[in-house]
Amino acid sequence: MSMPRASIVSAAVTHVGNVREHNEDAFWTDPDRGIFVVCDGMGGHAAGEVASGIAVKVARQHWTGPQVEDLSKAWLATGTARARRALLAARERGRRA
Repeated sequence: MSMPRASIVSAAVTHVGNVREHNEDAFWTDPDRGIFVVCDGMGGHAAGEVASGIAVKVARQHWTGPQVEDLSKAWLATGTARARRALLAARERGRRA
């Protein structure tokens, strides 16, 4: 008998609130990769929605890019501590981008 596999379900919603006229928040979820990004807009500042949108775009490009994909495959194939550290380091660089 095989062990059941855990699953992650994601949902997201934003709301303009009671003060602003437009929403500046952005988000992206990829539960298959275990990635959940929420970027709060810069309420009251010019182009807050642009800033949060760019942040989501950069995170998505990094974490779905070829380097992270290759490191993910290497870790899944080998399961070594070295491969895991390399994958985590690449993801951390994406978080700081």
